[in-house]
Amino acid sequence: MAQQGDSEKRERSDFFSVEEAKRSIPKITAVPETKEEIRRRRVRRVSIAVVSTVSALALIALAVYLLHRREIDQARLEVERTGRADAIEDALAALDGETGAGDVALAARVHATAELAGITGHRAPAEQLLASHDPAADGASDHRIAQTYLALAQGDANAAAQHASALVARGPRAAEAGYARALVALAIGNVQQALAAAQASSQEMDRQDAPRVRALLGLVSARSGAPIAIEGDAIPLRLARARVRWDAGEQRDQLGSEVAPIAEDASATPAERAWAQLLTGLSAIDAGDTETATRSIEAAAGAPPPGDELFRVQLAEAWLALGRRTEAQAIADALSPGISTDAGRRAQLAAELHLASARIDQAESALSGAPAGPRTSLLRARIADARGQVAPARALYEEAARAPAERIAANLGLASMLVGTGAAQEAIALVDPLLEQRATHPRIAATAASAHTGAGDRARGLAIAQRALEAHPREPLLLAAKARVHLASSEWQPALDALRIATEVAPRDPALQAERGRAAMELGQLDEARRAYETSIEVEPAQPEVLRALLSIQLQQRDLEAAGATIARIDAANVTSLEIEQLRARWLVDTMAGAEGLSALRRARRTSRRDLALAYAQGRLYMQAERWFEAIEAFQDALPESGATERRDVFLWRALALARARRETMVEQLAEQIREGATEAPMTRAEEARLLTAEAWLAFMDETLPRASVYGRRALDLDGTNADALVLMGAIEDQQRRDGSARYRRAMEAPSPSVEAYGRLALVGEMNAERCGLARRYLRAAPEGGIASALRERVATCPAQ
Repeated sequence: MAQQGDSEKRERSDFFSVEEAKRSIPKITAVPETKEEIRRRRVRRVSIAVVSTVSALALIALAVYLLHRREIDQARLEVERTGRADAIEDALAALDGETGAGDVALAARVHATAELAGITGHRAPAEQLLASHDPAADGASDHRIAQTYLALAQGDANAAAQHASALVARGPRAAEAGYARALVALAIGNVQQALAAAQASSQEMDRQDAPRVRALLGLVSARSGAPIAIEGDAIPLRLARARVRWDAGEQRDQLGSEVAPIAEDASATPAERAWAQLLTGLSAIDAGDTETATRSIEAAAGAPPPGDELFRVQLAEAWLALGRRTEAQAIADALSPGISTDAGRRAQLAAELHLASARIDQAESALSGAPAGPRTSLLRARIADARGQVAPARALYEEAARAPAERIAANLGLASMLVGTGAAQEAIALVDPLLEQRATHPRIAATAASAHTGAGDRARGLAIAQRALEAHPREPLLLAAKARVHLASSEWQPALDALRIATEVAPRDPALQAERGRAAMELGQLDEARRAYETSIEVEPAQPEVLRALLSIQLQQRDLEAAGATIARIDAANVTSLEIEQLRARWLVDTMAGAEGLSALRRARRTSRRDLALAYAQGRLYMQAERWFEAIEAFQDALPESGATERRDVFLWRALALARARRETMVEQLAEQIREGATEAPMTRAEEARLLTAEAWLAFMDETLPRASVYGRRALDLDGTNADALVLMGAIEDQQRRDGSARYRRAMEAPSPSVEAYGRLALVGEMNAERCGLARRYLRAAPEGGIASALRERVATCPAQ
C-alpha cells in the first residue's frame, strides 16, 4: 500500500493541476440600485443638508434673539440703576420695533421714566403704547409703573397712588415697583411708607450699583429723621447729598461749587439740571451773591422737574429770599390743593408769603398746619415781631437761632427788632460777631449798618455798607442799606442815587421802589416819586404808606382819575388810616362830589370827630351841595387854634357860607375880624378877592346887584381865577339878560372849580347833550341846590342815560 502510494505520487502529472481558476460571471458584491432608489437617496441627502442648515440658522437666530433680549434687559437695568438720559435712549433704541406685549409695556415705562425726568416729547408715545397694551397681558407691572410715572409727572398724586396701589413689590420688576411706590408715598406725604418702599427697592438692587435708588433712599431717610450716609460720585448721589445738606443747614454757601457742574453735564437729565441750578442759586443767596443767585434761580424756574412739588416750594422760597414776592406767590398759587408731599413746608411757605405782604393774621393762621421746629419758631418770631410783641419774639428768635439752618436769619431778625425798639447796642452785640466772620455778606452787613446807624454812629453804618458794596457793587440790599443811612441823615440826594441803582438791579422790589419814591418826593421830584410808588403798588398792592404817598402825589398833580383808581385800590386792600381818610376827603372836594361825598366824610368824622382836615373837607362838600348852614357849622369845627394863614382860610370859607345863607351881620363881623387880622399878617391878593366875593354874594342875595357887581369885579381884578366870583358875575349877567356862559366856563376851568357853574351853564340856551351832562353833574352834587328844581325840569327833556 505504501509502495503503491509512492508510485502514484511519482507518476502524477502537473498537466491536470489547476494553478488559477476564473469564473465566467463576475462575483456580485452589491445589489444594483434602481433609479427610484437613487432619487430617494439624493432627496434624503438634500433633506439632511437643509435640516442641518435650518438648525444652524435656528441656533444662530436663537443666539441673536437671546443676545437681543439680554441687550434689552441690560438697557432696562441701566435705566433702573442710573436713570441717565443716554441709558433711556439706549433702552428705547433696543426696544424699537418690538411688538410683544411685554416689550410694549416696557417701552411705555421707559418713555414715562423719561417724562418724569423732564425729557420732553415722551408723554404722547407713552400714552399711545399704553393704549395699545392690555394691562392683563404680559408686562402688567411695567404698564402700571408707566401709568404711575405719567401721573406723577402731571402732578396728580391721587391718580399716581391709585396706579401704584396695584403694584406688587416682587418678581423681576420688584426693584422698579418699589421705587415707584416710594415716589408716590413721598408725593402724598407718607414718609414712612416711602422709606419702606425705598428700602425694599434698594434690597432688590443689592447686587447692583444703583445710584438712582440709593439717592432716593438717602433723601427719604433724611426726610424721616434718620439720615444715612450718601456716598458716591454719580449725579443722583451728588444731588441727593447736596439737598440733604441744604435742609440740614450744613455749609450752605459751599454747595453751589459742588452742584454747579451738574447743570452743564450732558449726561444729567433736565430734572437733575434744574435741581442743580436751584441749589446753586440757594447757595449763592446764602453766600450773599444775589446776581449769581438770580441767574441760577431764573434758569431753574425755566424748566422745573415735572410734578415735583418740593422743587416748586423751594423755588418759591428762593424767590422770597431774593425779594421777588410776585414770582413766589405765583408758584404758591399754582400748587395743587389737597394732598401735598410736605404739607408742613407748604404751610411755612404760605406763612412767609403772608408775612412778606404784612398779612399777619393770615400768616399765623397758615402756621397752624406747620410742624414744630426751628423754621416755624423763626416765622412765629417774625409774627410776634410784626405785632410789637418784643418779649415773645425775642424768645422765639433765640430758639430758632440754635439750629444751624436758621442761625443767621434768626440773629439778624432779632437784631433788626432790637434796632426798632431802640436797643441798638444789643443789636450790635448780636450782629458784629457775624460781621467779623463775613464782613461783605449783604444781609449781615445791611443789618449791621442799620444797627450802628440806630445807635447814632452813622459814619460806621455807612462804612460797613460801603465795604460790603466794594465786594457786591450792585447788590440791592446793600444799596438800600446805604440809602437808609443817608435817609436817616435827611441826605435825600445820595439816598436817591443809591436807590436808583438798586431799582435798576431789582426793578420789581416793592420796598426799594417805595424808598426811592420817598427820597424823590422829599426832593420835590414828584414824577419820579410817582413812578416808583406805582411800581411798588403794582407788585405789592396792600401797602398803606405807599398808597397814601401815591394818592398825595396824584392829588398834588390834580390827576383826579388816577387818584380815584388809587382810592379804589385802598378800599380793595381794606387799608384804613386817618391820613388816608384826609386824602380821600380832599379827593372828594377836588372832584366836586358834593352831596355824594358827604356820607363817606360822615363815617370818617365819626371816628375822628376832632380832626380839623376832615371838618374842613366836610365844609367844602356842604358848600358844593349848597347846604350853607351845615357848611357854617363844619367850618366852625375846622377852625385851628393857631396859624394865621390856616385860620384865615377857614374864616374866608365861613364868610362865603354865611353870605350865601344871608347872614349879613355875621358876614360883616367876620369880614371886620379878617381885616383886623391882616394888619399883622397881610392878606394875599387871592385872599382879598375871596373876602370881596363873600361880600358880593351877600349883596347879590339881598338883590343889591350894583353893589354885588362892584365887589365881584374888584374880586376878579385881584384874582381872575376865583370861581365863586366868576359864577356871581355870570349870574348877574344872566339877570341883566346878558349871556353869562363865558363866565361859567371859566369857573369850570378854574384851579378850584365851582359845581354851581355847571348847573348855571346848563340853564343857558337850548338843551343839548353837553347841557344835559352838566345838569346831571350839578344835580348829583347839589340835589337840594338853589337851581336844582329848574334843572330837573330841563333834564326831563334829555334822552335817558
